[in-house]
Amino acid sequence: MKNKHITTLIFTLLLAVTIYIILQNLPKRSIEDQNTTDRQNLISLPTVEMKEAKYIPDYVTLARSRENPPFEFRGQGTSGKVVDRQGQVLMESGEEIGIFAAEVGPDKQLVLIKGGDSVSFILQPSTSLKLQLPIYPPGKNMFGFSWHWLGETKLIGLSGVQLLNTKGKPENSCGGNNVAQTKLYVYDITTQKLTEVGMPSSIKHSVVNVVEVINDGHLHLLYEDPHGKESKDLGWFKIE
Repeated sequence: MKNKHITTLIFTLLLAVTIYIILQNLPKRSIEDQNTTDRQNLISLPTVEMKEAKYIPDYVTLARSRENPPFEFRGQGTSGKVVDRQGQVLMESGEEIGIFAAEVGPDKQLVLIKGGDSVSFILQPSTSLKLQLPIYPPGKNMFGFSWHWLGETKLIGLSGVQLLNTKGKPENSCGGNNVAQTKLYVYDITTQKLTEVGMPSSIKHSVVNVVEVINDGHLHLLYEDPHGKESKDLGWFKIE
């Protein structure tokens, strides 16, 4: 009996040591990434209201405000760069971003730099400071952001929920339409806070297209039937 008790004790100790070693050698990065994902899925963002607006854009004034920008994009594909009027390179494609576009902000002090894989930055050329923007909204099966100027210090991020098939896999349908629901967000550069745009009750469709964004807070929405049977101009809206 004594030998049996000792054998059981040794076995228990060996099992405990084995479990400890296994736990210590688990890939910590995967655990941390999973925790991060779980936290993101639980995040409930504050919302900002979007209202219908009677709005006629002044395209002449808009065009004049965009003339002779102090900074511009040069290049093609995702190998571009941003330069000033003297041709000095302010930011160029590299490991952190492959630049394919740049938009000067309304106050002409900031530049929205867009890259592949939804990677984008805000650059302040006067100080060389740059801020990386969120890549994805919180939640599962979300598309990466496409950013546009909404005001001097605010951006609108276009995203959406992926359309999934019966097996829970991303699905393309009707010529590449793979969006189950359109999602819009506002990002405040000064506070670095993200808010979700609440769709007004007048919008009955889960998927809409943003066809134009004006940097005074207005955006133009359009509904297009995925089967190509219907197209409806939803009009202009204002985000407060």
